[in-house]
Amino acid sequence: NPNPNPNPNPNPDPNQVAVAASRVYLGEHTLAQVLVGSLVGGAAAVVWYGIYCLVLRPALVPMLS
Repeated sequence: NPNPNPNPNPNPDPNQVAVAASRVYLGEHTLAQVLVGSLVGGAAAVVWYGIYCLVLRPALVPMLS
């Protein structure tokens, strides 16, 4: 099975939303900063997952078999 989780949950964790909201509420960040940080973090996760699927997993699976 090449993808153990073919349907990942696209909904954010309630804890993530609470932390993001608290950063704005406490005045640590602006809403724009929180949104951009979320987008950059999500993009980094997508890139890392792509690297894992295309490069790392094919190299590691034979070593673990």
